[in-house]
Amino acid sequence: MKLQLRQLTFSLALVLAGCTSGTVGIPPPIDRLYFPTGIAHVDVPGKTEGVLFVANANFDKRYASGSVVALPLDTLGLPVLGATTAGVVELPELKLDASQSVQIASFSGELAVQPVSPASYRIYVPTRSEGMNVYRALATIDASGTPSLACINGSSGQDCTATGASLSPREFERTDAGVPRAPSPYGVSVASRTCTVADDCCATGSTDCGRTCASGQCVGTDGQPYADLWVTHLQQADSPLLSNLNFRGYLVRLDSDAFTVSEQSFINIGSGATNSVAVAGSWVYATGRVLSPAPNLLRIVNRDGVVASTSLEAYFRVSDARGITLSSDGKRMFIVGRAPDTLLIANITETGGIPVLTFVRGVSLPDAPNEVRVIARPGRGDLVAVTCTSGGAVVLYDDDVGDLVSLLTGVGVQPFGLAVDVRGSAARIFVSNFGDGRIAVIDVADLNRPQGARVVAQLGPQQLCLTRGASSPGCLASEVTP
Repeated sequence: MKLQLRQLTFSLALVLAGCTSGTVGIPPPIDRLYFPTGIAHVDVPGKTEGVLFVANANFDKRYASGSVVALPLDTLGLPVLGATTAGVVELPELKLDASQSVQIASFSGELAVQPVSPASYRIYVPTRSEGMNVYRALATIDASGTPSLACINGSSGQDCTATGASLSPREFERTDAGVPRAPSPYGVSVASRTCTVADDCCATGSTDCGRTCASGQCVGTDGQPYADLWVTHLQQADSPLLSNLNFRGYLVRLDSDAFTVSEQSFINIGSGATNSVAVAGSWVYATGRVLSPAPNLLRIVNRDGVVASTSLEAYFRVSDARGITLSSDGKRMFIVGRAPDTLLIANITETGGIPVLTFVRGVSLPDAPNEVRVIARPGRGDLVAVTCTSGGAVVLYDDDVGDLVSLLTGVGVQPFGLAVDVRGSAARIFVSNFGDGRIAVIDVADLNRPQGARVVAQLGPQQLCLTRGASSPGCLASEVTP
């Protein structure tokens, strides 16, 4: 009996040691993307391609954490925008070094960028892993166009996992009510705050908060441009915690300088969780996730906590609103929804300083639309790009035509996020493929002829050999070594 017990104890120790020294401790890779989600593009003076920021969700938790990386696109060998190429160019080498990646928690959502100087940006990413944290990192781009990333909030090095702001703080969870909290933070938008006097940069009704007003722009207590950060969450909060009762949703606002969470950070928007958020002036638009019998598709919120419904669902009912964006002139809104899969278009006017939305049309989309981005065309209506995750496609809507004008298939496995680089009368679109771990590059050589859009490149090695196994059809079909 004693021998058997010792053997069992030894076996258990091996299992525990394997967990400790294996998956739990493996840092996220810098030679590949892994379940990429939110992405954003910035221009770099003197460079052609710029820099692409990518959040990696680490969805199966193969690695110890998720990450954010900064891809220096000019080093990757992308084809010239508008050039004729035979087929899709495979560019598996990302050419990243450790300074171009920071660690965050797993299950990242969207990604937002705040310019703080001509060569400096703050990156914001919500995550749905332990702690339900929102992270920020500082990106700097040197004179040669090389980006680097660093943690903010007192952390040194590249590990930001301890620096997030939790949207489900323990001190709130442990109260009798169990709220406010925002489980599963996902969508994010950041907007620099304008001002005429310093008090415009403070909370409503407060003065002398330490922020200043310079050239119409609020400056935070950290000496950097001040912005409001808005975050959504995919699950409603019950009250008390785990009671499955009294569900409600919140829109969370954080200060870019303090970056701390308090009860005042949570704006109660009533029943229904939220997906994505767009900012126009002092008003914020948040799309609503699925809710029976009918969702609140879009709610309007301001910094003072005023909440209003647009009642769009009374004109066109979809069960689940996802991505949202504003037209280049701010007079239209584009929302993608599911069940049915639809692009919703609405006009925006103001009555007494309050936005009023008027439904225009709904356009059918391929399966499971997710994100939407506007591509401005001076003198013409916007183009609108939409990722369709289950359909494996990206579509382009032409607001002059009032319908889809381009359908691109073969984009990748589960197209997710979108970023756009507009160059005069042409544009390059970047698409994060959540399922195969790559970034698809789509060129629109002539924005007046969007029908000519095509996939020209794939960035990074595909991940199907890791996620589905070496004998899977997806792995066997790839020429890229896992």
